[in-house]
Amino acid sequence: CRMGESLMDDSSKKPSTAMTPPDQGPRRIFDSQKQFIARVQLLARSEGLFSKVIGNLPFPVAIFERSGVVRMANAILRRRAVILETDIVGGKINLLNRVTSENYAVFEAVEDAFLGDTTEVRNLVDPLLLFSRGELAAGSDPYHAAVFFPVSTGAVTSHCAVMLME
Repeated sequence: CRMGESLMDDSSKKPSTAMTPPDQGPRRIFDSQKQFIARVQLLARSEGLFSKVIGNLPFPVAIFERSGVVRMANAILRRRAVILETDIVGGKINLLNRVTSENYAVFEAVEDAFLGDTTEVRNLVDPLLLFSRGELAAGSDPYHAAVFFPVSTGAVTSHCAVMLME
């Protein structure tokens, strides 16, 4: 595996010890996360990218294109990051254009997701700002980690998803 990738050795059920740069912390994908991601991927294939279930999850989720343009943001992400529906429809939110040096690991995670891998990035600084078109109130971003994973409605990974975590 490449440096920074997170793989689960199914025989031991322990996360790998592969490390990202020290400021980003380890990337570990546990069985419960894998099961959840598999269900989201199944929903996307069966109900489409804009599934009502995904839209109403209790934590921020966005689905984006290879270019970084967000095509779906669930209700909690829209509320927390102050995103208007017209921002999504108009393609005005591009998470790759908002990556800072503090959150640079997001680039690698997005690339890995489009290659079919699932990656967790930790110690993110204000990840809601990746989606917000305006300023957020100081201390309003309780999220510090994100899982990036592929989502497709067919044989090709046309979109990826990001789920923010505390």
